[in-house]
Amino acid sequence: MLSPTRKLLKSPHSSSQSQQSQEVSTVNSDILPISSLSRFSPRNWKIKAKCTFKSNPKEFQNKRTGNSGTVASVDLIDNSGEIRITMYTEQVETFFPIFEVGKVYTVSHGNIRPANKHFCKSEYEAILTSDSKVVKCSDEDVIQTQSRTFLENLDRLNSDRLVSAMIDIIGVVHTIDDLTHLPTRNDSSKTIAKKTITLIDDSNTSIAVNIWGPKATTRSFHVGDVVECVNAVLTEKGADRNISISESSEIIVAISAETGIDQNSPSQATQREIELFEWYKNKPAHLEIKRIEGKAQALGPRKETVAKTVKEITTTEYEFSDQGDFVTVSAVPTLTRRSNVWYMACPNEKCKRKLPDPTSDDPSEQNLRCHNCSWVQTENSQPHYRYLLSVLLSDHTGSIWATAFDNIAPRLIGMDAASLAKIHEKNDDKENVDSILLHSVLFAPRTFTLRIKKHTVDTPTQGSIDRLNVSIVQATEQVDTAAYSNFVLGKINEIQQKLEES
Repeated sequence: MLSPTRKLLKSPHSSSQSQQSQEVSTVNSDILPISSLSRFSPRNWKIKAKCTFKSNPKEFQNKRTGNSGTVASVDLIDNSGEIRITMYTEQVETFFPIFEVGKVYTVSHGNIRPANKHFCKSEYEAILTSDSKVVKCSDEDVIQTQSRTFLENLDRLNSDRLVSAMIDIIGVVHTIDDLTHLPTRNDSSKTIAKKTITLIDDSNTSIAVNIWGPKATTRSFHVGDVVECVNAVLTEKGADRNISISESSEIIVAISAETGIDQNSPSQATQREIELFEWYKNKPAHLEIKRIEGKAQALGPRKETVAKTVKEITTTEYEFSDQGDFVTVSAVPTLTRRSNVWYMACPNEKCKRKLPDPTSDDPSEQNLRCHNCSWVQTENSQPHYRYLLSVLLSDHTGSIWATAFDNIAPRLIGMDAASLAKIHEKNDDKENVDSILLHSVLFAPRTFTLRIKKHTVDTPTQGSIDRLNVSIVQATEQVDTAAYSNFVLGKINEIQQKLEES
């Protein structure tokens, strides 16, 4: 059964492709079509396909075992489908130099496992082992392959099913931002290059494309270029939804705005790319453009808010979506985390990003800087303090950690984050902060409205597992005892009905 993402990206010629995949297996009996591979495939499987993408090798370290190594991957495609081939350490040294983009190979033996949809589009990926074999075919050996299945238009990016999925899109460069360098997540002393361009198409829809790393510094674009984004990831953070181009992605200029369509070889550009190029040249001067935005534009629930116990939230009795659901729970805050109660943020209302610590030891360079909007701390412009308060909510069924951000935490604590930070700095003592949190937040029964979002985490021992992000949206001053009594009575009735049925 196809995943939702695969259904959305499925080519209209799927029936002819399945027919072609049968032709592959009949031409050479030991060659399997890629679409037939699964976790149940025999270890001596063999495919013949063209290499369409080759990543850069990356160093990794297993935090659990302390072992380190190298990982790299390539994408192979035939006329039935596409698959990611992954190599580790010894296999990287053995097989990775053999692969070239655009060449045809036979690959056999290896472990087939379900692919992580955050990193590739295929249903499965193959892990090469010491028993694997990779053979480059002759240049005369050409095979039929699928053409890439690009989204019909950028307006399709409004679909929630595509968030965090790897996709292929085509668009026209509309704006180009300056190159910036941002601190890395794990080490603020190191930076990574970022360039943002905006793509539009004839659906009058735009999407921001963030290009990271070496591609941001080496790739040049012009307004009016028609570009292909291959293996791109659609990301969503709050009200922002954009495309991310990283090491495992590719961005290609299909038609340059400076040179136009090559009349000697127009077949190099697809019909869709030619249509977009002509459309952008002749578009109206004042075009109303819709921007792709995230679904969390407001703090209101998109679905009906339902009452739950903590146990119902933390177990699988209630399935949460990866876009966020809203529930209410009557609980008592019993504990707060002592660290990271607040942070310094950019005062720019359109930015509000967390500010990195100064990287220079020179006192004259100790002013805070925002790498997102270029704000610099001055006497007249100081950073804003914002809450990031972690609270343990408990009821009679269990406990769950939830985060109170700056929209709700000041009402719980009774003061803004800047005031609490001043108390801490003045006394240089957390006891006063803990006392304030104890008397204002803890052990006061309230009814909380929670936004719960499911996300997938890759672990070295358990593989991909689902975890919940829980944030507090609203909190009452006290529990409505009448409403809570009706809620408990409803739970009792559910238990009685289950007992009677059994």
